[in-house]
Amino acid sequence: MAMIIGSLGWILASTAGILKESHFLRYVSTSVAVVALLISLPLHMLVAHRVSTRRGLTRQFNGGEVNLSSIRKEYKDFRQRFDSVQIASFVELILDPRAFRGRVNEDIEVRRRVLRQNVVVSLDIPAEKIGKTLLIPVLRPSKGELQDDLTVMLDGEPMATLTYREYLIMITMIMDTLLTPAPATLTVEEVGNLRRNAKVALKLVATRRSLNGDEIKKVNRCAKRITRLAPRAGESLVLAAVLLRRLANNYVIVGILPAGGEERANRSLSYGRYIIPSLKLGSLKALLGLLLGARPKHVSLDLSVAATAHSYHLLVMGPEGTYVGWQNLTDGTGLLESGSSREKLTRPYSRLRRRLGQRYLHLYLRSVPSKVARKLRLDIKFFEVPPGSMAGAALAAAANFALVLLISLIIPSAYTLNPAADNPLGSDFPALVLAFPAIAGAFVGYDNRSAALVGGMLSAKLSSMITVALSLAASGLFMAQQARVLREPAEYGVFGIRDTWWQIVTIVALLNALYAAYTWLARTLAYYWLAQRPDDQYRDGPSEH
Repeated sequence: MAMIIGSLGWILASTAGILKESHFLRYVSTSVAVVALLISLPLHMLVAHRVSTRRGLTRQFNGGEVNLSSIRKEYKDFRQRFDSVQIASFVELILDPRAFRGRVNEDIEVRRRVLRQNVVVSLDIPAEKIGKTLLIPVLRPSKGELQDDLTVMLDGEPMATLTYREYLIMITMIMDTLLTPAPATLTVEEVGNLRRNAKVALKLVATRRSLNGDEIKKVNRCAKRITRLAPRAGESLVLAAVLLRRLANNYVIVGILPAGGEERANRSLSYGRYIIPSLKLGSLKALLGLLLGARPKHVSLDLSVAATAHSYHLLVMGPEGTYVGWQNLTDGTGLLESGSSREKLTRPYSRLRRRLGQRYLHLYLRSVPSKVARKLRLDIKFFEVPPGSMAGAALAAAANFALVLLISLIIPSAYTLNPAADNPLGSDFPALVLAFPAIAGAFVGYDNRSAALVGGMLSAKLSSMITVALSLAASGLFMAQQARVLREPAEYGVFGIRDTWWQIVTIVALLNALYAAYTWLARTLAYYWLAQRPDDQYRDGPSEH
């Protein structure tokens, strides 16, 4: 920071003639100061801002491994709370979530910098398990990922969940049980290999942090070695290998469905939390929009939860004053393409609510396999409902052009006839009039009352910024010409204007007004045509992708 201030001071002192050196030394010192400023400014931004914001990414997490011996000492207490049947049901739900889940309804509300997710799961309890205490997997987030403002409910009432310590005890006990081979099925050498791989597998599953690349490779190697022994040692080793792959880099939030009370086959499990989406700044346009205050309008969602139930409904609600302008369901497998009218219910199927100017998106998925759901992405773009911020920006740009044109027709014509003439209006009122669009443009284009994550058109921000700049430039030009400087009579008139500088300001103001008006009209017509098109509820297959 001292280098930046020193460079700026050196430049000002050199150009102002304060230094008494020769012109050559003055030019050299000014050049050195400019180069130092160009170097110090990026360095200052990098060191003072980027490094401090990225510092957390390089911090090493210590203490991620758990002592398995201390966990095994608590097996007895845990077995007194939950029997083997309940634990077996939990393993079944981890391996096949659809065993209990009929339908998932997910609602996402777009807020200022976060998304609020609310999920309702319809649980279909098998007849033989009705009225018994069950362990239900609620979520399977990545290790080390905090769940912000997580609430878990069962039939509208708060649901008890296992602590992370209790989860580690249970999952270690499950892995120990599954990795025990049938008696007299393996050789002594194979038993030793199984024990070594089991030890590695348990440590990786019980690790409390996300695994690195080498550890992920170790997980896959252990799973393959364990699976090769399954034909003779028992199918439980296959289940252990599957659990190892699924839980190595994830943990499970486990809910307790209590026994007793009203015995029903259908229960409602719900949870809500905050999700922080990532900003997409891969283009210059996105970066420019962030600098000018245009909030992100693109939301990308993961749909892996669709594989945990037979049917899946997603409703994404945009902020007030917006509509779904673009939506795309990315399917790398092609299994969700439209089929025939006689297709089986077990075939993967998808349908998107058609865009008709509404502020929400509705997606329906059915029978989606896990391998497909992992690759599904839903991309949404929200646009402002006309007139929006573009109307105010267009009106401010039009007012700016009209005032600049009016003043430029009065002032320069008098100066052209008599270059030494004073202001023919006899006051500084035109300067105040010319500055009015700057105030209006700033108010319209940079109003911060909205608290939405998406919104604020980049076009409106750019037009408002240009309006502010033109208004201040016109006001400054008027005051400069009143002081008898910047008077450049033009040989050819433009719009009847005979001053070069006023011609430039007026032409730019006209282009800005035309751009804002065209954008306003185009967005309005696009919304009108979108809202007026017929619905497709009687057509077959996905409506839009």
